[in-house]
Amino acid sequence: MNSSTNTQRTITIGYGPGYAKSEVWNDLKSKLIIPTEIFSITTAQRYNPALILLDHHLIREMDHAKWVEEFPDSIFLCTDSMDLDADLILTNNLPYRQTCKLLEMACYQWVLKSEKTERASLYSS
Repeated sequence: MNSSTNTQRTITIGYGPGYAKSEVWNDLKSKLIIPTEIFSITTAQRYNPALILLDHHLIREMDHAKWVEEFPDSIFLCTDSMDLDADLILTNNLPYRQTCKLLEMACYQWVLKSEKTERASLYSS
């Protein structure tokens, strides 16, 4: 992985209103990771989040398949209570530190995915 590329990327994590009170966002927030509450598809389109943590509010607006269709480059997360086929399932039983680590790993997954997409487009042109 190209470390100079990684240092220049910012990763927006969009999360539904149901997760707004979580302390995890303050602990993850940095120059490179920007947690942002999204209320709707319109808000999400404005920020184009790399990671999207779906909650019941966002799923009521649009089902999981439509979210994936609208944001094909994003990594989707949800909690196990959502019963969705997301890229990463967070469980309420995990200790806080492990939840933070899983979210950080999802950020790395997005970086790898986006770099792979960029390389593929370079080779195809």
